Amino acid sequence: MKNIVLFFIMMCFGIVTVQSQDRFAELRTELSSVIAPFQGTVGIAMIDLQNNDTLTVHNSIHFPMMSVYKLPQAIAVLHEIDKGTLSLHEKIRITKDMLDNFTWSPLKEQHPGDTLELTIKELIGYTISYSDNLACDVLFERLGGTKNVHHFIQKSGFPHIIIQNTEREMGKDNNLIYQNSSTPFEMCRLLKKLYEKELLSDSSTAFLFECMTTNYTSSARLKGLLSSAHTVAHKTGTNVSDSLVYACNDVGIISFPHGKRLAISVFTMNAKETYKASEEIIAKISKSIVNFYGKTK
Repeated sequence: MKNIVLFFIMMCFGIVTVQSQDRFAELRTELSSVIAPFQGTVGIAMIDLQNNDTLTVHNSIHFPMMSVYKLPQAIAVLHEIDKGTLSLHEKIRITKDMLDNFTWSPLKEQHPGDTLELTIKELIGYTISYSDNLACDVLFERLGGTKNVHHFIQKSGFPHIIIQNTEREMGKDNNLIYQNSSTPFEMCRLLKKLYEKELLSDSSTAFLFECMTTNYTSSARLKGLLSSAHTVAHKTGTNVSDSLVYACNDVGIISFPHGKRLAISVFTMNAKETYKASEEIIAKISKSIVNFYGKTK
């Protein structure tokens, strides 16, 4: 009898979490079977934003973020907006030498010419919704470099998110991609703090989630196998060669029609797979998690 009483006391104080662990046993088994055939490293993290239940797979590994790092960068920019040191309406001049940079940039395609001026708000939109590398580097320059963004993220309580290199620098040396890294759970923690408005003002949070929801880079990952009833605010990241998928990532918040919200991060690294297979594994993981919650809501 004493042991039973002690057990319930421990559960009340959160010392024992048997119920939560048992609850995810089936999901862990399914996720293991999903990722087992994949010829690469897969990292998964999830936080239930209603009850703080968590799940991780390979969370001890730092994965190259690729363009996922544009999300913490945008948070750093919007933090300066909230402080009043920058304005969304401030115009930044983009010169011809910047436009000549050989990199992924819908901005260049949509604004041909020698020079142009875009507001910080427009640059954030390009960076998050289109994953524009040029816009990303312009914002890094306005903030004083990657070191200032890294310092802000570290100071905000995310020691496992590391930002060291610009898009231009990674374009010159692909080995640098591994220096911009995160664990899956750390990115979920960032999403959770963003959702709970602990990082930005209400207006900045709403603007960033709007950009994440109108994401044009890939609908085949977290969203790939979900019904249209689910809303996904997310940020992708990719690095692919002819022989290796260095990184194929997607992180975001999935909203269910019945109100449930999950922060999910899926990272893949050094996969000897096709780009399509790398996207499909993320879609399958997302579907497994969503289906699990559909059964247990």
